[in-house]
Amino acid sequence: MAHLPTPCRVLPPSSDIWVPLCNVGGNVYILPGIPRLFSGMIENHGDVFKGPGQIFTKELFSQMGEGDFGEALRKVAGEGRFQGVRIGSYPNTKWSMSPDADNASLEYRVKVVVEGRNREVVEEAAGAVSEIIGDR
Repeated sequence: MAHLPTPCRVLPPSSDIWVPLCNVGGNVYILPGIPRLFSGMIENHGDVFKGPGQIFTKELFSQMGEGDFGEALRKVAGEGRFQGVRIGSYPNTKWSMSPDADNASLEYRVKVVVEGRNREVVEEAAGAVSEIIGDR
């Protein structure tokens, strides 16, 4: 069905799945696109795909523009007390800068996502972000 790259590590298929799992470069896996085979392969080699633990996420929403709080978010992200927390901001693509647009009906202008593996630290960082962006 396919040629495998060289070098690669091939994990043998199980008795019910005839497709081998191919690992390239340590963290890239080649998986089949057929859903039944893909699902079976994940089940058979689940230990390969286990991460270090759960990720906690907090979503915040603001009517402010992303540029209005970008520098402040960088400071929060850089604070030592929020180790392991990632902060991302995502503008609402439906927001229009046109003077005649009815933007007041939109729920938010920017969504900010705070995530990490420590629930308490994520909540604390989300609180600091909320103070900056005026979370709705």
